[in-house]
Amino acid sequence: IAAVLASLLEGGLAQRVPMHCLNTHADTGAAAKAGRFVSAWLSLLAALVAGRVALVHAHVASDSSFWRKSLLLALARGFGVPTVFHLHGGGFADFTAKLGPGLRQRWVRHSLQASDRVVCLSARWQTWVQGFAPAARVAVVQNPVRVPSDAELAALRGARDQAAAPYFLYLGLIAPAKGSFDLLRAWPAVLAQAPAWQLKVGGNGQTAALLQTAADLGVAASVQCLGWVAGEPKQQLIAAASAFVLPSYNEGSPVAVLEAMAHGVPVVCTPVGGVPDIVADGQEGLLVPVGDSAALADALLRLTSQPALREALGQAGRRRVLAHNALPVVVDQWLALYRGLRP
Repeated sequence: IAAVLASLLEGGLAQRVPMHCLNTHADTGAAAKAGRFVSAWLSLLAALVAGRVALVHAHVASDSSFWRKSLLLALARGFGVPTVFHLHGGGFADFTAKLGPGLRQRWVRHSLQASDRVVCLSARWQTWVQGFAPAARVAVVQNPVRVPSDAELAALRGARDQAAAPYFLYLGLIAPAKGSFDLLRAWPAVLAQAPAWQLKVGGNGQTAALLQTAADLGVAASVQCLGWVAGEPKQQLIAAASAFVLPSYNEGSPVAVLEAMAHGVPVVCTPVGGVPDIVADGQEGLLVPVGDSAALADALLRLTSQPALREALGQAGRRRVLAHNALPVVVDQWLALYRGLRP
């Protein structure tokens, strides 16, 4: 959510529509979390009472994110202010299913159906929302990403030409649900046929377990854990990668995949959530079954041995992102949606 919001702000949305961002979450301690939410709720209440709110756009994910944002949306509706329920994350269907058919699940359905617009990241998520909350008014607006210019990309790609060894890149939470350990289990088969290649992993989470698994598999020398990577170092890391891998078990519309595509880097993913709406198998990237380390190894080996395929997939992905996910494209879609909801 933070990455999407940052991209929208970078794309100039706040310059074209006056807005104020309310942070409802704190990272540490129950008291800090409660205090942050209460502060946001009171700030919104004061602005609503003063008549200074034309629309409330809530970025919503599963679990506590939903409960916080649903209360803010309900508050706005009480003042007759239009609301947008912007659904993020790949775990929302599982989240609602685990609630069971009682009051909590009915509140989720009500929150979706009472919003003036529910915005999904893909057609597949739109289908799910319409099945779960038939009265919801749903639109699709894909995640935005900054696309480097051809000149910027050429400069960044110089790092790829100078890299000591070609590498696959993984960026994201290090956890079983993201396929991090499936990727590691696929890696020995890749190294057996492509020993010069490396695997670079950027992100936080179960880093120690990942390193231990790499050691147990005998591949530790070719696996590098980078920790959390952001900003210019992240852009350089993506641009210099030979391919990007994200074998998740569920997703919304992963920004990391879009960033790789924007840099002309071929991607290997699983067909979950909104991924098939941005990556067609064999066109913008390669898709492999969830949890299938052997199929994942085969896909990675295809890329190690076929530089022309890597280039073709990378260029097709960049064209796709330019057409559908570039900042100006997505910002214009949001402006049109806002105009359609404001009285």
